[in-house]
Amino acid sequence: MSPKSILSQVEELLSTLKDLMPTIYQKDTLESIIGLLLDGQGNAVPHHCQTKSESAISRFLNHYNWCGMHCRFPP
Repeated sequence: MSPKSILSQVEELLSTLKDLMPTIYQKDTLESIIGLLLDGQGNAVPHHCQTKSESAISRFLNHYNWCGMHCRFPP
């Protein structure tokens, strides 16, 4: 598999994940979390995020009732 093919699949996956988020705030927080993980600085902890607060990331990961949100999962 070529690097371009992998990159396009990753971009499609990230786009699909963002589309599943019911609010713009959750989309933004998901982008921030993915950015922390992909940054590669070894600082993938909430207080190193420059775009979202620690409490926003905590809410996203711990408090939302994901099972009851009726996210639109693709077939």
